[in-house]
Amino acid sequence: MMWPFRIFLVSVTLYSIAYADGFYIAPFLQNVTPDGVTVIYQTNENGQGVVEYGLEGAFDQKAAGPENEMIRKVRITGLKPDTAYSYRVRAGSEAKEHTFKTAPLPSADREVTFAIFGDTRRWENKVEETGFIQDLMRWKPEFFLINGDLVVKGHDYSLWKPHFDRFAEIGATHMILTARGNHEGTMLTDIENDWFAKYHDNPNGEPYSHFTWGNVHVVALAWEQTVNPAMVKPTADWLDAHLGEVKSPYTFVSQHFPIYCTGYHGPTDSRKQPGDDMILFKNVLDKHNVTAHMSGHTHIFERHYPVRDNKRDDRNGVHYLVNGGDINANYGEWWTAYTDNGSGYTKPTYTIYQCKKDRMDIRTFAWSEERKKFEQIDRDIAWKDEATPKGVLGSLASLKGEEQLDAIEQLGAMLYAPAIPALSKLLKSDDAAARQRAAWAISMIGTKESVMALQAYLDDTDAEVRYQAARALEVTMPEPMAKDIAIRVGDAAQDARVRIKLIGALQHHAPAAVTRAAMLDVIASGAPENVRQRAAYALTRVVGQGDVKTLTKAIENEKDAYVTARLAFTLNKVTGFTQNPDQVGKSNPGERKEFIEKWRNAPKEKTAAAL
Repeated sequence: MMWPFRIFLVSVTLYSIAYADGFYIAPFLQNVTPDGVTVIYQTNENGQGVVEYGLEGAFDQKAAGPENEMIRKVRITGLKPDTAYSYRVRAGSEAKEHTFKTAPLPSADREVTFAIFGDTRRWENKVEETGFIQDLMRWKPEFFLINGDLVVKGHDYSLWKPHFDRFAEIGATHMILTARGNHEGTMLTDIENDWFAKYHDNPNGEPYSHFTWGNVHVVALAWEQTVNPAMVKPTADWLDAHLGEVKSPYTFVSQHFPIYCTGYHGPTDSRKQPGDDMILFKNVLDKHNVTAHMSGHTHIFERHYPVRDNKRDDRNGVHYLVNGGDINANYGEWWTAYTDNGSGYTKPTYTIYQCKKDRMDIRTFAWSEERKKFEQIDRDIAWKDEATPKGVLGSLASLKGEEQLDAIEQLGAMLYAPAIPALSKLLKSDDAAARQRAAWAISMIGTKESVMALQAYLDDTDAEVRYQAARALEVTMPEPMAKDIAIRVGDAAQDARVRIKLIGALQHHAPAAVTRAAMLDVIASGAPENVRQRAAYALTRVVGQGDVKTLTKAIENEKDAYVTARLAFTLNKVTGFTQNPDQVGKSNPGERKEFIEKWRNAPKEKTAAAL
């Protein structure tokens, strides 16, 4: 695409007093604006950074940072918007040369691509080992957002160099904006050791960082402002007032802690967030029609259906996403469009946002250990006008091969229900790839029409098509289907992945009595381990005070640690008497008499209160 402005190349030279030992931390960019940039670097001795710069090599202007600084911060101003620059930094005999580009002016017509990732403190050497930066840069992102937790302990000086070394290649050429996470530490006390603040220059400062870049406006909130009771309302009020002034077509809010989150895969609902803890922020996001909310903290990948007023709203909802840099998500909830499933994928992960005039296209990638490459695991498209999905649908019949598969994927990612009849025709295709992609798209759309289109394919010979049919039911299942689905859950010949999704359908949509009976049958059966675990997880939602005896009998001789721990978690909930689920899970079958007696003897008033 041709842009209505000229690109100027400016040569910038940054030099400092020479040090024989060179750089301790190589130069990186912060706070890139249409007319300026901050260059930060560090040597092992104090000094001053100086910048000489000018158009076409005419170094007739100069900018200097503070004197006698260990961490050099040099602010260059008076630059031209959306303009390519080169710069060189010297430290003794060592020199670093890079290029960067200033931010474009705010404009609804200026399309933008950027990337997010999070919780990189846990990536160790994965950036280099996986070729993370090379894969990331093929999308040509203009800036990066990290949802916090760059290091284990932000007030520990020794931990920062590995972080900056890890991302030196992109940090030298692009702005990386981080929403301070809890591992960066507080900005309120021990300020002398607040190395996050010393090493960063967030646009408009902390705790409320924000900037506009072309058709995009970004807000990054520091973690304390979103969870500290004394700060939550002032922060929500600030966000409300600030967003009221924003005119950008796309608005993004990044913070460390999720608003909605399934939590970790495990028996105790660790870090599950059903949207109850940040109501003030949810209300502000809804009020101002924020495009997307990004978070980390929980080391999983999860994307939600668009949510507004605490319910799914495909056209008007906020696109919530949790990218905590790893793969380990729990089973899906009502808000879940996609969670990582852990099968074959691991850290690192990243998400690309392409903010175009007619749509926002979001793709997430994770590392495949088996195939030793990054692969797309999810896609979401928010469209501005119905002409966009109509155009894709109109072209579908004429496309073949990869173009056809991409069009199918787009329609599913757009959640475009009118495409279901055309996609349903492809389920009868002889092309296995087209059938599977069509089943995925119909399932992702996730409406009652999706269920009707896929219901007949629960017995398909293709396991992937069966899986997508089951997934559609997990998203939305008519209650009259519950008894039939309960029978299918017990079918030992069915693929385990399909049974797991059908259990989810019962958990979310079936009468409690039907789900309870089916889950107890599965737990008592010789079903595969992952199917029994899913049944134990679902059982928590459908049992009550009268089930204590049944649950304690089930736990008495259970061999699977997950199932045992989940039953313990459920008994804690039902009886109101709390015992450590992990401890119970590690105990041996036949040695749980003491645990069982405490649950069975829990006071009835305590049990009633728990319910």
